[in-house]
Amino acid sequence: MNLILSILVAIFIAATICQSVIALGVSSSYEDYWPVFWKRLEIARAEAAKPSGLNPQKRKELEQLLWSNSELTETEKLVSEDWTASQQNVKGFDAKYRENVSKHANLVMDMSGYSTAITDYKSNLDRDRYFDQGKKYVGVDFNNLGIAYHLLATSTTEPKARAEAFAQALENLRLAEQEFRKINNNDALFINLANQYGLLQEMHDRKQAIEVFAKLQKVDTQPDKYIRDLVLEQQ
Repeated sequence: MNLILSILVAIFIAATICQSVIALGVSSSYEDYWPVFWKRLEIARAEAAKPSGLNPQKRKELEQLLWSNSELTETEKLVSEDWTASQQNVKGFDAKYRENVSKHANLVMDMSGYSTAITDYKSNLDRDRYFDQGKKYVGVDFNNLGIAYHLLATSTTEPKARAEAFAQALENLRLAEQEFRKINNNDALFINLANQYGLLQEMHDRKQAIEVFAKLQKVDTQPDKYIRDLVLEQQ
């Protein structure tokens, strides 16, 4: 599997499991999409400029619109403010705080800030492992770390650092696999194994890649037909 497919699968799992930004659309045709999009963005900017500011729902919409429009610096400012605000009253497990950490990590991943994303994902992992309410997210946390280390490795040219990042990616993806199997989350497991397969191909470990592909074929799930067919065509 080549790098393009590997990154595609990584983006897919980030969008589905991590609940990253989803492109906003309300029209039924592609030709109508962009005029509607630009109008919504214009309205959201105008409302944000008012002294009263935006309510939480409108603020979230503006973040999504800016993110979809690749205005990442402006999006990061809003997301960081949300994160800072949610830190003020964190007691025990806090789903909103966790969501804001994940959102910040996913955003900086889009900005190629892989080391920062790794720090964010580790923060979520530490909290999720500590609190009972967070244990269901542990597999997601490991998987996110695997993706972040994978992308860090592909962006690194120094041989030792690249090898270390690849090793960390594989370790975290395998830990995620264990967690997904524990809770019988086959959709997440399929995508996780697809990421392991792509990673091992890039690491030139053909033997282990074939073993992972064999496991991949046995997973009983249909997370997304296009992605599934694309992955299974690679062998």
